Amino acid sequence: MPAWCVTPPICGPAAGTLLGEYPSLAIGPLLDTHRTEIGAIVRGALETERKALARYRELLKCAEGRSVILEEYTRQMVYAEGLHTGEVHKMFRKPGEVSAFRPSH
Repeated sequence: MPAWCVTPPICGPAAGTLLGEYPSLAIGPLLDTHRTEIGAIVRGALETERKALARYRELLKCAEGRSVILEEYTRQMVYAEGLHTGEVHKMFRKPGEVSAFRPSH
């Protein structure tokens, strides 16, 4: 069980099955940039974390007032993605740098 999963019954696909749904077995497109430079890999990870966080925030808006179970699961995921994003930001800092990383777009 993942460390961020505080309440096992509502983690992952189980959250959907508690609401009467069944998780899809389809996976999304596999994206690979075929880049091996570490900066490019970390920037890709940061973009993935940013997109995941945005999707979880959308889900939270949909779940609010409709399902406490789904709200709590989504809050846990927003928390986890926020932590992941912070860790990726730290990877971009130079040794001794204390200011927050500001990605250039």
